[in-house]
Amino acid sequence: MNLNKDITLMRLLSEEMKEKLLELAEKGLDVNQILKELLTQRESAINQKIQHLSQKQAVKEAESTPARHIPAAIQKTINEIFGTKCAMPNCGKPAEQIHHEKPFTKYKSHDPQTLKPLCKGHHELWHTERRLGDGWRKRTVGG
Repeated sequence: MNLNKDITLMRLLSEEMKEKLLELAEKGLDVNQILKELLTQRESAINQKIQHLSQKQAVKEAESTPARHIPAAIQKTINEIFGTKCAMPNCGKPAEQIHHEKPFTKYKSHDPQTLKPLCKGHHELWHTERRLGDGWRKRTVGG
């Protein structure tokens, strides 16, 4: 990591968190391992939540055609995964719209596994390129 990233990371941590991490390190505990375990647990919990919401949403959608509005629980989970920024690599702009990777008009689904937040520009670009032949998606997803 470079110095700028180190400084940025330290600014993100509250004073209380810095104190607790230092206290653990002074006890001889591996702070990196503790943080890695916590992040792994977080990822696992989010994956379980996505699976549960996906199954629940599939049942709802089988019973009736869903409204265009994305349910709040799904929106909240998308925010837990991606945060408040556009999901496109190196964008960093605020996410303004939740994008359906499988077009809602065709699939009538709000499956959280196929949703991601995009800034207005990337959302428009995604749909423009899709109409023009899908070239942008092929270039950005998978290289």
